[in-house]
Amino acid sequence: SGQMAGGHMYYLEKGLGLRKLACVFSIFGVIAALFGVGIIPQTSSITYAASASLKMPEIVTAAVLTMATAMVTLGGVRSISKLSEFFVPFMAVFYILGSIVILILGIEKVPHAFIAIVTDAFKPMSVAGGAAGIGIVSVFRSMQIGISRGMFSNESGLGSAPIAIAAVKTK
Repeated sequence: SGQMAGGHMYYLEKGLGLRKLACVFSIFGVIAALFGVGIIPQTSSITYAASASLKMPEIVTAAVLTMATAMVTLGGVRSISKLSEFFVPFMAVFYILGSIVILILGIEKVPHAFIAIVTDAFKPMSVAGGAAGIGIVSVFRSMQIGISRGMFSNESGLGSAPIAIAAVKTK
C-alpha cells in the first residue's frame, strides 16, 4: 500500500513470529506514549507554563496543542518531516540566542557565579555533602532524573528510534 512501518512490534511479529508479544509491546508502547513520557506530561507542562506566564486558560492551550498535533501527525511522516525541517534550525538558534540574552541580562552575576563555583566546591561542607550524596538513594535519584531528561529532550532510551528509522527512505 506504500505505507512504511517498522519497529519492535514488527520484529516480534514478522521476524520472530511472536504476535501476542508484539500486541503486548504495542499496548505498553501506547500507554507509555500517552501517560509516561509523551502526550499527557508534555501537554500538562506546556499548559501550565502558558497559564502561569501568559494567563492563558489551560483548556485553550490544550485545544490548540491538540489541533496542531492532529494536523501534523495525521499528515503522516512527510508532514512531520517538513515541519521538523522548518522548525529545528529556528529552535537551535532560539536556544542559543536565548542563552546569550540570559547571560547578558545577568552579566553582573557571571563573575560571582564562577567564583562561587570554584570556592564552594572545595569547602569541607561541600566535600562532605558530595560524599554523603554518593549513597544508593542519591545514585538512583540521579539516574531517574538523567534518564527522564534524556527521554523528554530527545527520546534517548525510550526505544522509539527503530520505529522512526523504519520510516526513512533511502535513495
